[in-house]
Amino acid sequence: MARRLSQSSTRVLILAAIAQLTICPFLTAQMTPPPPDEFSGKPRVAIISDIRNEPDDQMSFVRLLVYSNEFDLEAMIAATSTWQKAATHPETMHVVIQAYGQVRDNLVLHTMGWPVKEELDQHMFPGKPAF
Repeated sequence: MARRLSQSSTRVLILAAIAQLTICPFLTAQMTPPPPDEFSGKPRVAIISDIRNEPDDQMSFVRLLVYSNEFDLEAMIAATSTWQKAATHPETMHVVIQAYGQVRDNLVLHTMGWPVKEELDQHMFPGKPAF
């Protein structure tokens, strides 16, 4: 047995259907995420370090070189700090880069994009030796 809807119930259903047809597509369009970033290059990075102040600075620099295929290393700057006010040690960066040069051939076996040590040396700079 079919049941008849009252006139007010019919109006509510019609209004709900109209709302769904007009509002929901608008809400759905607002909720879609923006397209992903189209950037396809490597992030440009400049590193400033008070290297040789503490052992963790050398360790962090080694870690940076282990991921150097993921970045465009624009500059590596040996700087001063609160605890190392009058000296910079670019020679320590140079020693770490030389060690990286010894293992680069092995890194290239796994993936491409590793800079050569000469390129890294060209992007290494001493900072001003004053705090």
